[in-house]
Amino acid sequence: MKLCKKRTCSYAGVGGTPTTYDYVLENDVYNFHGEEFVNKWKEYISKKPYIAQDGEQRYYYYDYKECVIKTNCWFVK
Repeated sequence: MKLCKKRTCSYAGVGGTPTTYDYVLENDVYNFHGEEFVNKWKEYISKKPYIAQDGEQRYYYYDYKECVIKTNCWFVK
């Protein structure tokens, strides 16, 4: 299974602790997988949390990957 490249955000968390998370943007998924795939993927990812930062909706990479697996199962049927 192929996945789009993840982006990484690093920042100082609580008490100055370095914190990092990996994410993707919907546009990344669209450019990598295509429109038909994204339309179905959005049904699954809409139930997951996202981070609104810098005017973007950032989806955790783990959630993106999980929803790609679900979407791929739908396409196989």
